[in-house]
Amino acid sequence: RGLPYLRLICIMMVIIAMARPMISGEANIKKEGIAIVLAIDCSSTMLAEDLQLGPSGLVAFFEDPAAKKVKRFNRIDAVKEVAREFVKAGPNNMNGVVIFAAYAYVICPPTFDQEWVLSSIDRIKVGMIKDATAIGSGILAGVNSLSTVKAKSKIIILLTDGNNNYGKVPPIVAAKTAKSFGVKIYTIGIISKSQTLYPTKDEQGRKDYEYVNIAFDETVLRNIAEL
Repeated sequence: RGLPYLRLICIMMVIIAMARPMISGEANIKKEGIAIVLAIDCSSTMLAEDLQLGPSGLVAFFEDPAAKKVKRFNRIDAVKEVAREFVKAGPNNMNGVVIFAAYAYVICPPTFDQEWVLSSIDRIKVGMIKDATAIGSGILAGVNSLSTVKAKSKIIILLTDGNNNYGKVPPIVAAKTAKSFGVKIYTIGIISKSQTLYPTKDEQGRKDYEYVNIAFDETVLRNIAEL
């Protein structure tokens, strides 16, 4: 007597199987890394060609800029290369990118999307922003991008080769603001031991070089880091 019902159940099961139902399963991956913003100086002085990448991949000072056997890197390209390696080394960290010259912009908010961070670093070029060096603005942009982020530690890594010569907010005031938000700042300064090779153009518009002095305020960077 139950055979007709059994047949009906079998037909229903076949129909359901043909519909290929799927159960969505969500896996929550908990990442307890730190939130880091790279604040990168992209003012015109970052075009100076006085760096090389050593065998370990780290940036080394280039003692003989006139040598032709060693590939020179300008400061912005060397910083970008190191920034890429830094991001790749911390897959569980949130990373963001701020660029600054006369003004500061967040080009990548803190995110776990490593590919997006790396592509944002690749886009950085000198000339994207009006030329000057507003270190205070760079710090504040980093603090702002970290303000809504939940992380066990919040850090700004400030990379610059100049001294603050623009912006309404002094670097120390910006650093105090960062401290009030619980944001630590690590400062990395790029400085030449003497005059550095800088690209120019000759009378015919061809690329040429000259040696220049680039001002650098190490005291301010030390004070920011200590604060």
